[in-house]
Amino acid sequence: MGHNGHMRSLGTLEYDPKLSAQRPADPWWLIVRTCEETRRYYAAQVGAHLGQKLNKPLWGSHITVVRGEQPSVRRRGAWGLHQRRVISFDFEWRGLNNHRGIWWLPVKSKALENIRVELGLDPRPAVAFHWTLGRVCG
Repeated sequence: MGHNGHMRSLGTLEYDPKLSAQRPADPWWLIVRTCEETRRYYAAQVGAHLGQKLNKPLWGSHITVVRGEQPSVRRRGAWGLHQRRVISFDFEWRGLNNHRGIWWLPVKSKALENIRVELGLDPRPAVAFHWTLGRVCG
């Protein structure tokens, strides 16, 4: 286990992710595709200890970096610059959180903050970086 409840993991950046071949991409979204096995492990912990079964997130295991925020006009050329780049991030494995039935783990990443700054955005999004585990079924 990581020091002070933190662990490091890797993920892959994906700009304008698509939910399916039939649905167009959501513009100005950037996510980090994260390890599905790790997501399933923590989702199972929610089920085992709290009795809540979770549905898989629509985009699968992920961290949202940009949530529909348009980059500044002068910085739009940076959009897509890091497509498929592997980045590291720290997550708080003891920090399971729930907001309106969506379970998640807190995430910290200087690399993600730097990408937001490259786009002319605040380094920290309004909704803090988090690893989405799933929504409560039902």
